Amino acid sequence: MKKILLGTLLMFCLTRFSQEYKIEEKSITGVFDVDGKSKAEYFQLLINRFR
Repeated sequence: MKKILLGTLLMFCLTRFSQEYKIEEKSITGVFDVDGKSKAEYFQLLINRFR
């Protein structure tokens, strides 16, 4: 009897605290004019930086 009561209580606790989260993708885009390097050079620098 104790096992049934404990199992029921455990199932109630696990389902009681469940929540739904809504995930939305957000991004920020900026444009910068920089003299001295091309877009390809900056792109390669960024790729190497975040590896």
